[in-house]
Amino acid sequence: METDECLSCRKRTGSTTCIICEAPVCKPCSESLGDALFVSLEEIPLDQASGRFCGRCFDEEMAPRIAAYESVMLEALRF
Repeated sequence: METDECLSCRKRTGSTTCIICEAPVCKPCSESLGDALFVSLEEIPLDQASGRFCGRCFDEEMAPRIAAYESVMLEALRF
Protein backbone atom coordinates (compact mmCIF):
# COMPACT_ATOMS: atom_id res chain seq x y z
CA MET A 1 0.00 0.00 0.00
CA GLU A 2 1.15 3.48 -0.83
CA THR A 3 1.35 6.26 1.71
CA ASP A 4 1.85 9.11 -0.77
CA GLU A 5 -0.51 11.99 -1.40
CA CYS A 6 -3.67 11.06 -3.32
CA LEU A 7 -3.40 11.72 -7.07
CA SER A 8 -6.92 13.17 -7.21
CA CYS A 9 -7.57 15.26 -4.12
CA ARG A 10 -3.95 15.86 -3.03
CA LYS A 11 -5.24 16.05 0.54
CA ARG A 12 -5.57 12.51 1.79
CA THR A 13 -2.90 9.93 2.02
CA GLY A 14 -3.34 7.46 -0.81
CA SER A 15 -4.38 4.26 0.92
CA THR A 16 -4.38 2.21 -2.28
CA THR A 17 -2.95 2.39 -5.78
CA CYS A 18 -4.58 2.50 -9.18
CA ILE A 19 -4.24 -0.94 -10.74
CA ILE A 20 -3.39 0.56 -14.13
CA CYS A 21 -1.00 3.46 -13.50
CA GLU A 22 -0.11 2.52 -9.90
CA ALA A 23 -0.57 6.09 -8.67
CA PRO A 24 -1.60 6.51 -5.02
CA VAL A 25 -5.30 7.25 -4.61
CA CYS A 26 -7.49 7.44 -1.53
CA LYS A 27 -10.60 5.29 -1.33
CA PRO A 28 -13.12 8.17 -1.69
CA CYS A 29 -11.40 9.32 -4.90
CA SER A 30 -10.98 5.85 -6.41
CA GLU A 31 -13.34 4.05 -8.77
CA SER A 32 -14.15 0.36 -9.01
CA LEU A 33 -16.27 -2.03 -11.03
CA GLY A 34 -19.25 -3.41 -9.22
CA ASP A 35 -21.35 -5.21 -11.79
CA ALA A 36 -20.61 -8.93 -12.05
CA LEU A 37 -22.50 -9.20 -15.34
CA PHE A 38 -20.24 -6.58 -16.91
CA VAL A 39 -17.19 -8.49 -15.78
CA SER A 40 -18.53 -11.66 -17.35
CA LEU A 41 -19.40 -9.93 -20.65
CA GLU A 42 -15.83 -9.03 -21.59
CA GLU A 43 -12.56 -10.69 -20.85
CA ILE A 44 -11.18 -8.47 -18.13
CA PRO A 45 -8.27 -9.54 -15.94
CA LEU A 46 -9.42 -10.40 -12.44
CA ASP A 47 -7.29 -7.64 -10.88
CA GLN A 48 -9.11 -5.06 -13.00
CA ALA A 49 -12.50 -6.56 -12.19
CA SER A 50 -11.92 -6.31 -8.45
CA GLY A 51 -9.32 -3.52 -8.19
CA ARG A 52 -9.49 0.23 -7.74
CA PHE A 53 -8.74 2.89 -10.34
CA CYS A 54 -7.79 6.56 -10.27
CA GLY A 55 -10.36 8.76 -12.01
CA ARG A 56 -8.22 9.32 -15.11
CA CYS A 57 -7.57 5.62 -15.76
CA PHE A 58 -11.19 4.75 -15.05
CA ASP A 59 -12.39 7.36 -17.55
CA GLU A 60 -9.88 6.34 -20.20
CA GLU A 61 -9.92 2.56 -19.80
CA MET A 62 -13.17 1.50 -18.16
CA ALA A 63 -15.77 4.11 -19.10
CA PRO A 64 -15.75 3.05 -22.80
CA ARG A 65 -16.17 -0.59 -21.78
CA ILE A 66 -19.04 0.30 -19.48
CA ALA A 67 -20.71 2.34 -22.25
CA ALA A 68 -20.39 -0.64 -24.62
CA TYR A 69 -21.83 -2.95 -21.96
CA GLU A 70 -24.78 -0.64 -21.34
CA SER A 71 -25.42 -0.45 -25.09
CA VAL A 72 -25.50 -4.26 -25.32
CA MET A 73 -27.84 -4.47 -22.34
CA LEU A 74 -30.22 -1.88 -23.81
CA GLU A 75 -30.21 -3.74 -27.11
CA ALA A 76 -30.98 -7.00 -25.30
CA LEU A 77 -33.95 -5.41 -23.53
CA ARG A 78 -35.50 -4.56 -26.89
CA PHE A 79 -35.94 -8.25 -27.70
